[in-house]
Amino acid sequence: MPVSANAWCQAHRRSLRRTGFAALALYTLYLLAANVFLNSALGSNVINRKPERYHAQWSWAMSLYPGHIYARDIVMGGHARKTVWTVRSPSAHGRIQLLPLLRKSLSFGTIRARDVRVDVRGSDRDLRPPPRVKAPWRLHFDAITTDTLREVRFGEFIADGGGEASFALDKELRGGPFELLPSSVRMPRARVRYRDEVLLEQAKLELEFALPRHLRTQAEGAAKVGIADARLRLDGQAPSLDFSQAADGAFKMRRGRDAGRVSADLAIERGALVPGGHLHWSTPVGVAAGGAVRRYRAQLDLDVLADAIGLRMRVPPQPGSEDRIDANLRASGRRVLETDLHALLRRLSGSIDLRWHFTTLRWLDPMLSDSGWLRLDGDADLIAALQLRDGVLQSGSRVDVPRAALQADVFDNVIAGDAHAQARVDGDTTTVNLVADRFDIAPRADRRAVYVRGEDLRVDLVSDGDLARFKDHLKARFRFADARIPDLRNYNRNLPGDSLRFLGGSGRIDGDLAIDAAGEVGSGMLRLRGERAALQLGVSRLTGDLRLDTRLRRVQKTGRHYALDGFAIGLDNVRVTGSEDAAPWWARFDLDRGTLDWQQPFRVGGDARLRMRDASVLLSLFAERSAFPKWIGRMIDEGEAQATGTLRVDQHAVVLDRLHASNARIDVDARLRIADGRPNGDLYARWGLLGLGVELRGGQRRLHLTNAKAWYDAQPPLPVR
Repeated sequence: MPVSANAWCQAHRRSLRRTGFAALALYTLYLLAANVFLNSALGSNVINRKPERYHAQWSWAMSLYPGHIYARDIVMGGHARKTVWTVRSPSAHGRIQLLPLLRKSLSFGTIRARDVRVDVRGSDRDLRPPPRVKAPWRLHFDAITTDTLREVRFGEFIADGGGEASFALDKELRGGPFELLPSSVRMPRARVRYRDEVLLEQAKLELEFALPRHLRTQAEGAAKVGIADARLRLDGQAPSLDFSQAADGAFKMRRGRDAGRVSADLAIERGALVPGGHLHWSTPVGVAAGGAVRRYRAQLDLDVLADAIGLRMRVPPQPGSEDRIDANLRASGRRVLETDLHALLRRLSGSIDLRWHFTTLRWLDPMLSDSGWLRLDGDADLIAALQLRDGVLQSGSRVDVPRAALQADVFDNVIAGDAHAQARVDGDTTTVNLVADRFDIAPRADRRAVYVRGEDLRVDLVSDGDLARFKDHLKARFRFADARIPDLRNYNRNLPGDSLRFLGGSGRIDGDLAIDAAGEVGSGMLRLRGERAALQLGVSRLTGDLRLDTRLRRVQKTGRHYALDGFAIGLDNVRVTGSEDAAPWWARFDLDRGTLDWQQPFRVGGDARLRMRDASVLLSLFAERSAFPKWIGRMIDEGEAQATGTLRVDQHAVVLDRLHASNARIDVDARLRIADGRPNGDLYARWGLLGLGVELRGGQRRLHLTNAKAWYDAQPPLPVR
């Protein structure tokens, strides 16, 4: 016969009472232990064992039953590699699953939080994960939800205005795989800012996103976009934008007073835009120029096609201004993550038609060179009609700049002038021709010490039409003629101090230099003509007219070591200070197998050939003419002399070694080193059976009248330094 429930309870009343008391005791013990754990240093210390990687604080918490948690004033944060994140909420409640703890898995069910604020920032510190263990802990959230989302901050971008969000994730600690399960953010009246500038307001913003399970090494930082699934729906007010340019060419943007509109519906699957997506943006734009602000209406349309991304940007001209932009481009493929600018340029095809006045053209400099050796500056109009195919400019494309400030760093000098430029594309070659009606050349270290002032500087740039490789394949040619040298003394920084320097004079110079993409001279010609040049060579001072012709060619792919294919100096109408010569002196100097290291000062070397009116200047380098026997003076002055030797010019010295000069009546052998303005060396002069030796040391001269040849041959070679 069945026993009724009431009878059974009566029969087991004592056991039930004991069980109830035991359950109550266990529940009380749980309440006491769990809540003491949550509200004492014990819980905080357990959870915050590695606060530099993960930390959590709360002002008060409780648990009413196993797995339940309620907390107030919650602040959670962490640091993973170069990302620091923080989540704040006044209160949250949810549940933790207890059984997975036995498998070293910290699993949470749905957690509901109130007034949530999220902050994700980059960090200069790269906090790498600790070494892996065999069974690391796993962190799993079914859902973290809030219907009172207050703010989301991602780097310098901030979205606020209220909304709701749901996040779900799975993470294996100690560098294990991470998965962001389908999550979403919805803000019906969002405001989006970049720093203090409002980019969007009164906007309906919906964002859905997910990341597949992956290791950090498989997708790190921005590379996560390449594996992401996401969808953005957006419709709101876009404030007008006011632009200005800084001195370095960078564009600065701030919010204007008017309002525009932006709408978007874009989806991404594994980093590629889904066909059918679109973005439309239209807003007033103000551009500051010359103290005034010009107003335009800008429109940008982006459409995701089956195999490309279409981009159309239009800024129609306004009354009183010819400025306009009409760009119609297609980027092949639908992938959005492209960190390589060159690769992005190669994806572009289409047309660009613009005329625009810029307060500076410095923004073009990165397209001309990596080092910035070639620069365009100053306010300028840029007129362009470009056709692109796969990032390559097509024939007929052109750019005109009626006037711009040109600067180029060449041989540690700055070439500067106002130029007009024309760029044309013919086949696969792009040619840019710049002409400066007036220009200056000055040392970079002192722009006031002008080397050259001239007219009609011509700069020709040649490269291929591939915009991504334009600066890498660039070849330049600088040409000028009959430019004026205001003061020859400004060249002394390139000469070895008191050993050889200009004391005065002016001149003219021609130049033709071929320059590579790095801004280094590969070959060239310089032709200088000095007028009434005053020159100091050791203790001797000369005045006269100077001509110098140089042809140089770089002997290595990098550096400034050159072979001198031609180096000739002509001196005319020369007079030596203190000389009693009635007629002026002249000389011709050529250097064979010459080398040049272009530095300050120059290093020059080679085999010298001289032809001169007579050899009197050679004697003047050793002593006053009155210090020699009269027969030497008569022989030296008798007839044109030829000479050969080796020349070396370095930082402090001029060296003439193994010098042999002769005319119809006399032979002269000499070795001479002029260092820091003081000559030292040996000379032997012979006329028939007569010979004379001159020893010069520390400014003191000593004549050798007997056994002069033997004495000269016994002298040691000149020191190299």
